[in-house]
Amino acid sequence: MNKDIARKIVAIVSMSRKDGQDLTLQDFVRVLSYMRKDMSEDEVIKFVNKAIEDKILVQSGDKLKPSFTVSGIKVPLDFSIDLNALYTDVEKPLIERMFEYVSASGKLTREEAAIRAKKLNDKMKYLDYEIALLAILTEESLDVRHFIRELEGQ
Repeated sequence: MNKDIARKIVAIVSMSRKDGQDLTLQDFVRVLSYMRKDMSEDEVIKFVNKAIEDKILVQSGDKLKPSFTVSGIKVPLDFSIDLNALYTDVEKPLIERMFEYVSASGKLTREEAAIRAKKLNDKMKYLDYEIALLAILTEESLDVRHFIRELEGQ
């Protein structure tokens, strides 16, 4: 599943709840099937199950919570759901995944992280951009161990 698209879908449904309560499957069906008319009810159920499996949503009883900070997700006004793109599992480059990680945390936007990493990279001539971005993630108290292990394996 394309986690970027899935996070945007969860953010849309989450923002539809004015009371800030946990989400339910019915919220997803109401927003995605009836209000937006983007997916059929069966597609919504399939999406929610896959989102739970991929740890985008956390299930507690019949309540669903996003596993990320929804305020960090920017959804374009003209966003529409392409089911083929949603279920295409694309392995993104490490830099792209680090940007998604920081924006999903809600601590920095992608643009803020890119600007700070570029400034650090310009000051420290011997760092590559990936290391500079890791330093920014660490400054924001984000767990970067999985990215470090991946860099060590290269």
